[in-house]
Amino acid sequence: MDETPTVIVVALVRGPDGRVIAVQRASDGKWTLPGGPVEQGELLVVAAQREILEETGLTVDGLRIIGFHEVPRAADGSHYVVFWLEGNTTQTELQNPEPAEQTDVRWAELQSLPKPHAGQFDAFWSNTFTPINGYVRPSRFLH
Repeated sequence: MDETPTVIVVALVRGPDGRVIAVQRASDGKWTLPGGPVEQGELLVVAAQREILEETGLTVDGLRIIGFHEVPRAADGSHYVVFWLEGNTTQTELQNPEPAEQTDVRWAELQSLPKPHAGQFDAFWSNTFTPINGYVRPSRFLH
């Protein structure tokens, strides 16, 4: 087993109405945000832009790092360092360019993403998520 942590990016992309892009993984049916592993020599923002394009067909500029969390002992035995980025888009038409990777792509409210959702959301709403760059996490519950 490789002991080097895998660096992952997760993109919180907001549309014009404030909803975010949600992606349903084909492997386990869980809902997540666009994202994936950072390739060797790739900047975090570039990795997030690549993953967003691959998973939704959208191009998003102006992404910024908003926080991170770490999974030192994942169920598969791996160690992950997950960087969260946030950006906005005026584009609204989502595509599913990789149907073998994800079964659905849609706009959803961040506080009420479709279930079941991936474990990273538990991290986002818990103390394991560390906000940076002045990011203030929204309230978990709608008012």
